[in-house]
Amino acid sequence: MASAIVTNIPEEAMSSTIEKVELSKIGKGPDDKSGFFLNIFLKEQYVHDRIKHINEQETIKLEGSQSTDEEAKGEDAKKPKVLVDFSSPNIAKNMHVGHLRSTIQGDSICRIFEFLGYEVLRTNHVGDWGTQFGMLIQEL
Repeated sequence: MASAIVTNIPEEAMSSTIEKVELSKIGKGPDDKSGFFLNIFLKEQYVHDRIKHINEQETIKLEGSQSTDEEAKGEDAKKPKVLVDFSSPNIAKNMHVGHLRSTIQGDSICRIFEFLGYEVLRTNHVGDWGTQFGMLIQEL
């Protein structure tokens, strides 16, 4: 499937937006039985242009955002809320650097929403207590 995606990327995207595309094999064994990471590298100039475009916008409006009349009220205006649940490491397994990935991604999403004017509620729960409770019950 990853190979099919790479071969069907439009030529205009490859010339204007995408620097390169790499497939990184996951696991061992034959290619038809293994998965692949699809790594897409954007052109530096494209990223700069998009950020510049965003910065030039007077305001960024999303569905659910408040009107300018409500913004004029200042602190009295209610911001739209968004809940972001992230990280959730499986504590039944050893911690490793991979657990940082979802934490960093979740925090980045929160910061984007805050920039856009949302009130962000962060929640970070720890997953899979089954092993710990099983061991506790066995001990009791």
